[in-house]
Amino acid sequence: MPESQVSASGIGAGVASCALAALTDWALNEIGFYRLQLDHSTRNHASCRAATKSGYLLEGTKRSAALHDDGRHDMHLHARIRGDRARPIHCVRSQMTVERAR
Repeated sequence: MPESQVSASGIGAGVASCALAALTDWALNEIGFYRLQLDHSTRNHASCRAATKSGYLLEGTKRSAALHDDGRHDMHLHARIRGDRARPIHCVRSQMTVERAR
């Protein structure tokens, strides 16, 4: 599964929400996926905000679903379905810098 991470300079600037919104639009409208889902630790409030801001609805909590360095975490499950109405996100292209994983 792909993972995401935002550098310290991008935190709070809407970078994750903009990237997620762009990827979601591409996957649903260009590629033709019907349903997209993501999960994150319930302790990661920033990821929850990015998912919600990008139109992903919280569907539930998967208890003790992931093992992190500090132990087991409950995970929120969010989903977006083609046709869901999402609030538009206005992104400034200069906000985003893409780094490739090595």
